[in-house]
Amino acid sequence: MNKSGLVIVTENGLYGLEDDKGQSVVPCEYDKILDYDDDGYIRLLKGEVYSTITIKGKKVIPFSKGLTHLGVFWGGTARAKKGDGWGLVDVKGNAVTNFTFTQINAHKNNGYFAIDKEGVKGWLLEDGQFSPFANQTSIGKKNKFKEVRVFHQGVAPAKTWEGAWVFVDEEMNRINDISYQGMDPVLRKGIYSTWKTVGTDRFYSATFHDGTPIIDDWFNYPLHFEDGIAVCQKKELDENGKEIIIPNSGQPLYRYGILRSDGSWLFSMEYTDIHWNDYNKKDCWFAENSKACYLLYPDGSRKIYDKERATNIWAGLRHIPKKEMNNDIPEEILQKSYVPELVLEKHLSIFNVNKFSRALRKYTCDGYNNNPLQVFYRDTDAEFDIDTCYRIGQVIRAGEFMEATAKLLRPMHKVRFMIVATGLFSIEKFLNIQYNRILPNPFPFKENIIHRNSYFVVVDVFRFAGKTQILLVKIPHGACDLAKKHGFYFGELDRDSNIQGVSLSDFARIDFEAKMTTPIHGHSIDDIWAEAMYQPIGLDKSMKPVSLKPDNEYDLFKISYRRLKYDVTFETYYDICSDDHDYAWQEYMYMTQLDNSIKVVIGDITRLRVDAIVNAANTSLLGGDGAIHEAAGPELLEECKTLNGCKTGQSKITKAYDLPSKKIIHTVGPIWNGGKRNEDELLASCYRTALDLAVEYGIRSIAFPCISTGVYHFPKEQAAKIAVQVVKEYLLEGKYTGNVVFCCFSSEDTEFYKQVLNE
Repeated sequence: MNKSGLVIVTENGLYGLEDDKGQSVVPCEYDKILDYDDDGYIRLLKGEVYSTITIKGKKVIPFSKGLTHLGVFWGGTARAKKGDGWGLVDVKGNAVTNFTFTQINAHKNNGYFAIDKEGVKGWLLEDGQFSPFANQTSIGKKNKFKEVRVFHQGVAPAKTWEGAWVFVDEEMNRINDISYQGMDPVLRKGIYSTWKTVGTDRFYSATFHDGTPIIDDWFNYPLHFEDGIAVCQKKELDENGKEIIIPNSGQPLYRYGILRSDGSWLFSMEYTDIHWNDYNKKDCWFAENSKACYLLYPDGSRKIYDKERATNIWAGLRHIPKKEMNNDIPEEILQKSYVPELVLEKHLSIFNVNKFSRALRKYTCDGYNNNPLQVFYRDTDAEFDIDTCYRIGQVIRAGEFMEATAKLLRPMHKVRFMIVATGLFSIEKFLNIQYNRILPNPFPFKENIIHRNSYFVVVDVFRFAGKTQILLVKIPHGACDLAKKHGFYFGELDRDSNIQGVSLSDFARIDFEAKMTTPIHGHSIDDIWAEAMYQPIGLDKSMKPVSLKPDNEYDLFKISYRRLKYDVTFETYYDICSDDHDYAWQEYMYMTQLDNSIKVVIGDITRLRVDAIVNAANTSLLGGDGAIHEAAGPELLEECKTLNGCKTGQSKITKAYDLPSKKIIHTVGPIWNGGKRNEDELLASCYRTALDLAVEYGIRSIAFPCISTGVYHFPKEQAAKIAVQVVKEYLLEGKYTGNVVFCCFSSEDTEFYKQVLNE
């Protein structure tokens, strides 16, 4: 909410308030909450009745006052409505006047225009004194405008009958020629928010209390002034007035700046992003442009950082962490910085095992969608190889529609399946909800149904007193696919999850031993039930494991649902009540974007401000990129003479001397000989050894030339693929945590990198 620091939250269609730490200040029990007004009170509504609280949450006006309208307090009173009448109340809701007025307009100039029950027009002061106008018809001049809002320093915004906002004095005369297409007529810290519409786009600005524009410019988002300062955001346009789109993102490029409330710039619009560096402290902003990252301070000063110093906070927002704040660079270095043409920037994403494990644990232990865990059983005397078919950590699919029950006690048969799940399809629940138990059971089952495409993890195999219990935990099919793709081992499930304070396997064993002391349940000796329980879960009728591939054949079980007047398959109903929806286990939900990036640029590698650039050579370190040697100065050439003898695929590191980078990594690349001399592996070794050196020397950013994609006759597409594969391997496996730049000479060369990176 504006100014108060509180946030309006909703629950079950009702509203409440939380503070900035997420703690409840006002419970969600109100039909509406109005934003904080400048009078210091927040208005709560139940139905049409008002109450108020302070910004600290203290109750002031109770609902028992029966106020159905409550205006802003001026001089300790506010206009209010009770029943069919209007009057004034104090801050506690007590009547200052009788509720006998038929009309009281919004406050202006220390009072209100009002009409009493006799139709007499007059001026109602804040203390409740009513003075009728001498001429009851002279008030017609007020109707020059459709709406007139609160006066400040003798000036108020007024809305014309044509819909424009202008500014008038107390005599209802315009004070200037300024008008606005749209405006928020509530003055906040001496500022009105204004807007205009051009085509389908809306643009925003701000004005002082008399309508004078704060700045002669318009922005793509509203200006929210906080302590007299607002972040401005504006789309960048090309020379033809069209939006500039960020390469490979489809998103428009914005420019950001920070504006003072007097219309002067604290920081001009030279940045591509601005937001709080720390949303709790709010002591400085993080900013970024093509050259560097910055910390911007309210006093107008700034610190400059190489982009490698920034990391992600959340949702793609970057910041300068505390440990990096003293690693800023001087302004003069920024002025010399060279910005190549950016062709592509890609942040790789890795599978977040911890997030996936937490979601799986919630499903397999804590209960899913508020469904508590339940335990079901199946007993069988079927002959099958338990140790081969049910290994710990193995995933199985049911393969058939099967029954299960929660009622079994002491096992009479050789093998018991104990099934832990957030719920199976309950026929009893289905009949209660769908048929009100009017129709007979339409299924060939009695209690709970395991769907043929239900998946389970074997968590434990326990032998006790001549019987064997196989513990199965139900898991979603989508989770199985993700686990298989990303190498997640379900054998960890027992350690990560628990039930009733113990591991799943311990719980199952305690339950099994306890059941052995109980009598046999009638289900166990029922022949029909024993036949329904005979087939083991995950095995077919010949006792062979069923395929893990889902069976999507048309379901044969049809239900006549009289309300819908058509036959619906059991599959349809099961799907509605099931938690096994694949859409809840999409890969993107468990991917975490890496802080570091891969960039493809066109430019001069010798001018890049990175921690290290790579110099490619073919037979010795004296060869390679002559431009690098020339730019770095004669000292590099002398040092390179000491590095002879480096073999193909190896790398060495030296100072960068006169270059803006800190280091040069020299690597010896292979000459293409038709692929018959292990050229692919030798080229890959160049990238690996260079990256290994980068890790060893703490290099946070490294730039590779695309020189190997042609100078040594290496097929360009093949070389680019090798380069990207090695870099991806190092980034995704966390071997290298810095940024990588592929610096190309031409747009033609960049196409190969773009193609491989976008695959």
